[in-house]
Amino acid sequence: MTTCVLRLRPGNGIVIELGPLSNSVTDAVDTGATVNARIQYLNGIDITGRSWPVVLNHDAAGVYRATIIDDVDINAGQQYRVVVNALGSGGETGQWTEVITAEVRGAS
Repeated sequence: MTTCVLRLRPGNGIVIELGPLSNSVTDAVDTGATVNARIQYLNGIDITGRSWPVVLNHDAAGVYRATIIDDVDINAGQQYRVVVNALGSGGETGQWTEVITAEVRGAS
């Protein structure tokens, strides 16, 4: 099962992670997909501070990840839409859309 992990933490960077991706026919882990994402205001307009979409790089075992330095217009407590698109190495496509709330990272 492919999951999309999103952490919007103003002042601590932003992590977008998708995976593990697998081929929908063979169920083999897909390490050659093209994956990108964009963060938008709820009205569907991309947030300011960088060019979109951002590319998620293959990290390990079909997991794709991007870390965005805190140079974008994200505010704690506000909701944003994150859209992730994937084109599998076999030509299959996928899209994940989530509405999430930016959080302040707590001390541990």
